[in-house]
Amino acid sequence: MNAVLYCRLLVQLIERLLHNKHMHLELHLHHLIPPLLTCVVAHRVDFNTDYCDGEHYWLLRREAASTLANVVDIYGDQYTTLEARILKTMCEAAVSDKRPTQYRGIAGLSLFGPKAIEAFLLPLCVRHWSKWEKQLKMLLACNSESYRIQLLEVLHCQQVLLESLGEYILSGDLCFEMSVLMEEEFVTTFGEKFTSL
Repeated sequence: MNAVLYCRLLVQLIERLLHNKHMHLELHLHHLIPPLLTCVVAHRVDFNTDYCDGEHYWLLRREAASTLANVVDIYGDQYTTLEARILKTMCEAAVSDKRPTQYRGIAGLSLFGPKAIEAFLLPLCVRHWSKWEKQLKMLLACNSESYRIQLLEVLHCQQVLLESLGEYILSGDLCFEMSVLMEEEFVTTFGEKFTSL
């Protein structure tokens, strides 16, 4: 079995264990969180295949991030530093220079709600998007099969960032100052992309 598929099965198992009221997982969180974080932010999971070729790679990252968010929802009150530690790891990934790592950080941060998006993603979004747009133009100009994986990386990064910003804008309890979103640079970069919202 492919390592990515195997990891997805393990993440799904942990997710189901979290929702089992008869399990006392708080005693084993120190064993569960490191593998989940690894599934979110590790550079490679399967060394035998192209690391980001195929949807299972991207789904593993999203499912593991979602499971981490559920761990924080369930056990965050009991362990006060749990959320901060996980968010720190996601922030480090989001500011990385590598696109797959940026994807993993953004996907993870977006699951922690509007406040996390405002605090950690809004300051990065314009800079990341501008860089991705330049890379996208370059990759499309090359029009070579060898650039297919890099093109997928850029498109997935853009998609997860737009989804995060859309979730932030559409959330009912917005805590942002409108001036942040109305800044000229933000409007120029994202204005047309949010017209449907």
